Amino acid sequence: MIRRAASHRLAFALLLGAAVCTGACRERATAAAGDAASAAGTTPYDIETTDIARVLGGMPPSQPQPFAVLLATTTWRDYEAESRSRWTAAKASKWDPVRRWAGTELKETTTGCQTLLHPFGGTDFLPAYLMFPLCEGYVLVGGDPVGQMPTFTEATALQVARMADEIKRSFPEVFAPGAAPTRRAASQVRPGALRLLLVQLARLDARIVHASRFDLASNGHPLEAIPIRGGNARPAALSLTFEVPGLRPQSLVYLPADLDDGAMKRKPGVWTFLRLQAPFTTLLAPAADMSGEGATILRDLILDQSRGILQDRPAIPARLLGPGRWTVSTLSSPPAGAFGPGAAPTLAVRRASASPGPK
Repeated sequence: MIRRAASHRLAFALLLGAAVCTGACRERATAAAGDAASAAGTTPYDIETTDIARVLGGMPPSQPQPFAVLLATTTWRDYEAESRSRWTAAKASKWDPVRRWAGTELKETTTGCQTLLHPFGGTDFLPAYLMFPLCEGYVLVGGDPVGQMPTFTEATALQVARMADEIKRSFPEVFAPGAAPTRRAASQVRPGALRLLLVQLARLDARIVHASRFDLASNGHPLEAIPIRGGNARPAALSLTFEVPGLRPQSLVYLPADLDDGAMKRKPGVWTFLRLQAPFTTLLAPAADMSGEGATILRDLILDQSRGILQDRPAIPARLLGPGRWTVSTLSSPPAGAFGPGAAPTLAVRRASASPGPK
């Protein structure tokens, strides 16, 4: 259930902040969230969705009764024990080193971050968050559909086993570190972006304040919010507002979309939507080759509206990051959890005299 006190106004403001607010509008939404949190001692949050996220992530829910059937299975207890061990090991070997590396190498760009644009990251949210933990909002673009919110009230042992297998296959860096990548069989269906993002938020010990889906109008503005449960999730984007302990509420938008020039011309609303999120810090990892003519629309948007650009390898040619507008530095070798193998990250920071272009 959702804690009702003041939650509707807060959730609506934060949803707008995630989807369309920028600049002063986003600041007002964040201030409103902070006022509500200070008045109540904690931000009102969606207990049911938060507990579903915890179950997906192999963590015990705060209210076990609705999950009594699932929690009683040996399959769940095995999954919880394995998840606790695997994620603890991944935190020590991967995620904590990423935090420390980013705290030194990215200090200049993490301060005052409004929106992190992660256009090629898909559902790979956790490394991006660990590198940029203080952004007000995060926008991820990928090829996976949003998918469906699971229900566990009458879960059988077989259903629990399938859920656990889906999650473990989706996070090989946690459950099979060092193993050679395996090709996914045609019969293996990915869990969907919603479930994968909820797992990562649960492992951050985050509370889900609000969750909904939305479609984009042709002009790039979000249409009316769609309930997170039920219905066909394939065409809709995802909006999550979450709160990590010790921090204020933050927003996360996942947009299923293609970003090559042909797709952007067919669906110009995607470009408009991304531009509405500006100014942003851009994370290009894994970096697609943006030196040719296939992604000029996205590349120009990034160059025009970014305050900083972090690349794991040269995706945007150096000639487009000229010294008159950008200060480019080569970063130290990153830990394994930050990027893929062979990464040589560079950070381009826009000079104060070359502020992002007008919207």
